[in-house]
Amino acid sequence: VLQRNVAVSDIRIGLGGNAPESIERFSVDNFSTLSVNQIVRGDVWVLPCLNLYALVGETRSKGDLVATVSEFPFQSSPPIDIPIQIKLDGLTYGGGGTVGIGTKKVFASLDVNYTRTDFNQLSSELFALVIAPRVGAIVDRPWYKGEFHVGAMYQDTKQTVDVILDQPILGEIRVEVDQFEPDPWNFLVGTLWAIDERLHAVVELGMGGRSYVISAVTVRF
Repeated sequence: VLQRNVAVSDIRIGLGGNAPESIERFSVDNFSTLSVNQIVRGDVWVLPCLNLYALVGETRSKGDLVATVSEFPFQSSPPIDIPIQIKLDGLTYGGGGTVGIGTKKVFASLDVNYTRTDFNQLSSELFALVIAPRVGAIVDRPWYKGEFHVGAMYQDTKQTVDVILDQPILGEIRVEVDQFEPDPWNFLVGTLWAIDERLHAVVELGMGGRSYVISAVTVRF
């Protein structure tokens, strides 16, 4: 479950079936979106220090923004507010790898993955690059076996939202909004509980540039 801040780099508007064109005079306050990801991941340790994986799942995202456009379609036109509701659902797939080093007491790892999400309401896709370095301490106690870690996450996502709106003044208009994340880094803290050698549970919290909760169960064969 992820809540992230979103900024807008460009807005394009088309009237009467015409192709959307960039609007220079617009303002959009930064807004946030809420996403829920349900992912299945398969992985294999190809080296003692290298794990490769593929993933597939579903992403649902929603948010609301209001774009204020001035001098459109004419220079004498008054400013208009264009409300845009974002509610998306799509297939996410991709892959990545993790490299790690450590001793019996501490470890360090670097995870990199690249995913694509095909939203059924959009003509474009969402591509995401995620880089996450982590360091942690290994715990081997009768009451808890596993690890605790801290780190950071970098996420680069760029997306174009394409919607059709019915405005009282302008009629039906097509709006394209280019989005990006203004704060790509966040701090993270988490833990892995080794229930036994084959069954692990993970919980991780992110804060800062974005807020999220990751929960996962891993079964090893």
